[in-house]
Amino acid sequence: MRELSRQEDFALLADLIRGVGELVAMDYLAVFILAAIVAIAELVARYKDNPSRALRTGPAMLYIAFNGAIGVIALYLTKVFAPDLFGYSDCVAATPPGDCGKARLSMVLAASLGSLAVMRSAFARVTIQGEELGVGPSAIIEIFQRALDREVDRQRAFRRMDELPPALRDMPLDIVNTTLPALCIELMQNLSADEKQALDQRIKLVTELKVHEKMRPLIVALILQEYVGKDVLVRAFTKIAEDYKDVLDEIRDARSNAAALVSAADFGGS
Repeated sequence: MRELSRQEDFALLADLIRGVGELVAMDYLAVFILAAIVAIAELVARYKDNPSRALRTGPAMLYIAFNGAIGVIALYLTKVFAPDLFGYSDCVAATPPGDCGKARLSMVLAASLGSLAVMRSAFARVTIQGEELGVGPSAIIEIFQRALDREVDRQRAFRRMDELPPALRDMPLDIVNTTLPALCIELMQNLSADEKQALDQRIKLVTELKVHEKMRPLIVALILQEYVGKDVLVRAFTKIAEDYKDVLDEIRDARSNAAALVSAADFGGS
């Protein structure tokens, strides 16, 4: 009888250890997921034109995993050096153990969000060769971001060119500079005022640069693609090209007639 009671005690102890282990594992998994979600949100905001493709790159996956790992380390350090935080240690040590869900959730949130804040902090900002760098933990994040920027830019460069509307060069320049951006902006209702202003300034800069007239639609389309994405740009371009073909033909005819008059005047003057 005593032997049976001892076996039951061992079984209960094993179940208790297993249960505690599962709870601890869930805490670390939760903090990893929360920190990873924040990192994913950063990347989505950073690469607005095609975030899903950017997230599939090697540096992006490493960046997400790194942020998750930092959260896990922060939770471990919190439990080791500040076990009394949120009453966690008292709850776990209680006999019988209490419902520690609130304390566990508080520690997970504190570890995940706290670690992210610390890793993005800098003691000072210095400028080296024209680049502003943070002195502190944020330097690690910035290294990841620069590597990710280069990798994503390399992968996106050729794809972005291929995704432009094929008949772009046939579109009148004034339509590309004014009507196409205006239509894209109206289609994208969530563009902020700052983004709209930056887009307008970049397009205005292209029109003022000494760029060949035939190449300007290409550059303007690439700028629009960055803000509104491939699908919106192609849809807006197709809408103008197909539904307002008569207007485009009138513009082309007017330009051709003006060019012919200028040519005739030059010929007559010579």
